[in-house]
Amino acid sequence: MSFRNFKYELNEEQVEYSKKVAEYLVKQPEIQRFIEHYNCPEDVVKENASTFKNWLESKRKAESFTREQLEKDPNLGNYINLEYDSNTGIISEVFYQLPLVQEIEKEVAYLKNYEIFELPLALQSAHFETINLEQENPNYLNILKTMIEFTSDNNLGYFLYGNLGIGKSYICACVSNQFAKNGQKVMYVHVPTLMNTLKQYFNNPSQMEYVLRRLRNVPLLVLDDLGAESITSWSRDEILLSILNDRMENKRKTLITSNYNPDLLVELYKVDQRGVSDEIRAKRLVDRIFSLTQPYEMVGMNRRTKN
Repeated sequence: MSFRNFKYELNEEQVEYSKKVAEYLVKQPEIQRFIEHYNCPEDVVKENASTFKNWLESKRKAESFTREQLEKDPNLGNYINLEYDSNTGIISEVFYQLPLVQEIEKEVAYLKNYEIFELPLALQSAHFETINLEQENPNYLNILKTMIEFTSDNNLGYFLYGNLGIGKSYICACVSNQFAKNGQKVMYVHVPTLMNTLKQYFNNPSQMEYVLRRLRNVPLLVLDDLGAESITSWSRDEILLSILNDRMENKRKTLITSNYNPDLLVELYKVDQRGVSDEIRAKRLVDRIFSLTQPYEMVGMNRRTKN
């Protein structure tokens, strides 16, 4: 957009105000750099004082935001920049994004490797290198070592179990984020949310099959909070068993977290919501879980309530 031929009449008060604004603008370091960079005469700035005033305010506002604010909303780092063509005398408006926003976007580009289900915001910053080793207990450190090795070894999976809030989900997110950083597709799925989502696809079988196919085939699958879902024969046999059996047969890496001890899983899964008991099918599911994963108990304090 050009402002070269844009003219309008000002009253005396407006003229005086415009002069003051113009004198203020040409003294600002950003305007001085603009003048020098584009070989732009000061008169151009003064004649387009309103345009340069708006530009300067937008620029300073965008540059005032902290990294944390830009991480939450990258759009805060965008504004309309000005360019000047000394040959034509035309001022143009162009979209501009702060370099810090571009840097942040590169840093979180790995999140695009998460399929279908977005990684919860609280876990997006979960990385091995951010863990304070000096504050962790021996059990956690052993599991951490195992999980780091898991990102590059041939083990198929682990079943991490233990009390609420001890870091099972976080450490699995460290693994999935590392896989994503390495350019591999991953799925991090909260099991109760998965079941609720799939129920919405009862009347859309093609969409349900698409989600199930990705759950079976994605290189790394994290099933978070197994056992917290409403247990039905459908969720147990047609969803979980189907997914785990396929991943076991095709040797695809899988992590599972649960608050339930492995010894309790058969009892948990043998009775569905209607009170129907089927111990054989429950044992079949549990067999698939531990054919695919190795159980590993996590112990420690509840990190969510820790002062």
